[in-house]
Amino acid sequence: MAPQIAGAANAPIYESLAPAKLFELGLGNLVFSRSLPDGRIALGVFLLDIFCLGVKNAFLAIVARDEYARRLRSWSTVESLQPMPPACFRKLVEGGVAYAHELGFDPHADYDEARQIFGDVRPLTARPISSTGVTASPSIFPVPMRPTLRCGASWTSSSGAWAQETLTSSCWQSNPANRSTG
Repeated sequence: MAPQIAGAANAPIYESLAPAKLFELGLGNLVFSRSLPDGRIALGVFLLDIFCLGVKNAFLAIVARDEYARRLRSWSTVESLQPMPPACFRKLVEGGVAYAHELGFDPHADYDEARQIFGDVRPLTARPISSTGVTASPSIFPVPMRPTLRCGASWTSSSGAWAQETLTSSCWQSNPANRSTG
């Protein structure tokens, strides 16, 4: 599958989706997918704990379009997935890994393989520019500050703040690069 993965990393982005309540719950599956020339979908899925553990699970798969749709439907019964611009998506996942690393946690063993799906997508490096050309306001998502048992010893009032500093509300707005999953 290695050659297929390499090819998938440069295929057109199909969707990048994140749970609507990720910042409220602190945990959720993020899905990044690309459309392959043969009609199949390559997807990287990241179970992200923004409060402590970073990427708790990850996998990369190449599936038929109908299988992809079936998987999205099954995930959607648990969490409402919303489009997120690819640069914001990558920044969120990599920020979670970096934050967890600071607390002494490594990402899931399959993270290195799964992150190949990002290919040439550059992570968000600055506040997004609005359609008017003006830097977007720093409207930040609220991130509940609550400890978890596994991270209680490392918990501070700033836990999860990395996510606040990483993303502005413009990261959740619809993006033409994301097709509607309605």
